[in-house]
Amino acid sequence: MNGGFSNVYLIYKTRPRGGFFVSASGVSLNTYGGPMTNHELKQEILAADSAINRKDFDAVSKFYTQDATLVMRPGLLVSGRHHIREAHRRISDYFNGSLDVSQGEMLIIEAGDIALVIAETFVKSPGKPDSEYPAERNAIYVYVKDDQGKWLCAIDNSYGVELLQNHP
Repeated sequence: MNGGFSNVYLIYKTRPRGGFFVSASGVSLNTYGGPMTNHELKQEILAADSAINRKDFDAVSKFYTQDATLVMRPGLLVSGRHHIREAHRRISDYFNGSLDVSQGEMLIIEAGDIALVIAETFVKSPGKPDSEYPAERNAIYVYVKDDQGKWLCAIDNSYGVELLQNHP
């Protein structure tokens, strides 16, 4: 299946309105309406967003590895599933319970049981229109597959490279 390459890394770019772009070791294929619109990792991220929007913080925490790290805001990292659950509760409180998280385009780069996800992330909050944090972000996530083959978030950085601008 890998065309004779010993190490093939797949890059998937999903589009919100369907379709995907796949590149494998320099060979590319551009397809619309194919199965990548339902890539399992994209579906996990959308399910996590849904749990955040429902304020189901126990469910949210199950999308993370036990020792995951969340960038709560620039300059504040939270590690560990229990602490991440509480951090999401605090984030929801900051947004007055009106948080609505969604994703736009995603770029998924897989290497074995690790995936790098770069995503357009949208954070809406009608109950907190004066938030100091950007509503549109270019998030960076790192996912790993567990022993059962389920993707879990190891690093959740919804601020992406913006952290470089705020780093001392």
